[in-house]
Amino acid sequence: MIHALLLLGAGCSQPERSASAHSIEPPQVPGQHPDLRALEQLVVRELPEATQMDVDRVMKLATVRHEDLDQVMAFVSPRPGMVVADIGAGLGHFTFPLAEAVGPGGTVYALEVSSDLLAVLTARSRDPQLLGQGTVVPTLSQKRSTTLDDATLDLAFIGHLDHLAAPTIGDKEHQMISSIAQSTKPGGRVVVLQWLEAKNQPSSEAILEHFEAAELRLERVEHYPEWSSVIVEFRRPGGP
Repeated sequence: MIHALLLLGAGCSQPERSASAHSIEPPQVPGQHPDLRALEQLVVRELPEATQMDVDRVMKLATVRHEDLDQVMAFVSPRPGMVVADIGAGLGHFTFPLAEAVGPGGTVYALEVSSDLLAVLTARSRDPQLLGQGTVVPTLSQKRSTTLDDATLDLAFIGHLDHLAAPTIGDKEHQMISSIAQSTKPGGRVVVLQWLEAKNQPSSEAILEHFEAAELRLERVEHYPEWSSVIVEFRRPGGP
């Protein structure tokens, strides 16, 4: 049944897209990619004890993104006033667009397990050009827990499962998925962006099984072959 739903998502009518099905080049979306030189200077300033290898590893996160950010945000549909979590926020690639969408009445919790990445993200969140009118709360999470209170979120967004999952989903990953579900309000949504060509990720069937085991109901699936990705939306039962 789960596999059939994934195939159904692949066959749904979609807007025509001109990119090759095998293309994973970053689309040229204005404002999507940071000033890399300024970002590297920020990384060096915030992580004074980091080696060049550490800096290069952080900088790689700013150059591997390949999604069309506008299309991702259209699917995710953050709305003004929402409380959102960007789980595995990294350098804030999705954090700041989410914050702009929810506006001054909303909040985005930028969850990151790496204290180094969180330090850089915290510094970036002080930049008014990135933050706009939104509110970002950089939050050090754990590998097994969001560290957020239960029923806090209207929307939990996971921009690639390598932030929480190994090639197989074990106890640690299952606990994190359960924590995400618990942190989401009844009736709230959990949206997962998975890059299908990424290494060391569990199968789509395993992902769906574990999210549904956390009592998250599958709502819809959309395939984006031009960036080799799939976006899956779940909903926590209950609510108005």
